[in-house]
Amino acid sequence: MNWYKIRRAKPQDKAALHRIERACFALPWSADELIKDATENILAVYYVAEAAGSPGAVSARSGDTPGSTSPGAVSARPGDTPGSTSPGAVSARPDPLLVGYAGLWVVLDEGHITNVAVDPDYRRQGIAAMLLLKLLEAAREKGAKRFTLEVKRSNAAAIALYERFGFRAAGSRKGYYEEDGEDAVIMWTDT
Repeated sequence: MNWYKIRRAKPQDKAALHRIERACFALPWSADELIKDATENILAVYYVAEAAGSPGAVSARSGDTPGSTSPGAVSARPGDTPGSTSPGAVSARPDPLLVGYAGLWVVLDEGHITNVAVDPDYRRQGIAAMLLLKLLEAAREKGAKRFTLEVKRSNAAAIALYERFGFRAAGSRKGYYEEDGEDAVIMWTDT
């Protein structure tokens, strides 16, 4: 079982965020653009997933779903605090290994998810679900009532994840992705 800590992004995460960005996107944001958005944009909320070795890590297993109560379930829920100690968390690294991040802008009462990215070596472990759960919770606290995002039409895994969180296709953007001209599916949820 792997352990992860979900916490707010901070300036020291710049290199790790950019490493994940480059691994996940054909046209990545620059390191400076990414960290500025994550830590200086007053409309933005960004969370990172830190691999085992930090107190407060939460467990994720493939197949866990938001709100699950099984041992090892995704537990980035109200009341979880990034500093609480979880059984089984071990301190093994002097510098935390970031394995994913997610970002969102809150404009008026809408949250626009900008990115959800997980290092390819750490996918299929529930990390994106934990990040998304924490991100939506934080955005609701900032007044967001509806959420939207764009996703590549061919990204079935991401679409399935978003559908688990109540997102539904509401339209498309032709040729949205510059790197290959693929269409984006526009998804919305009010939950």
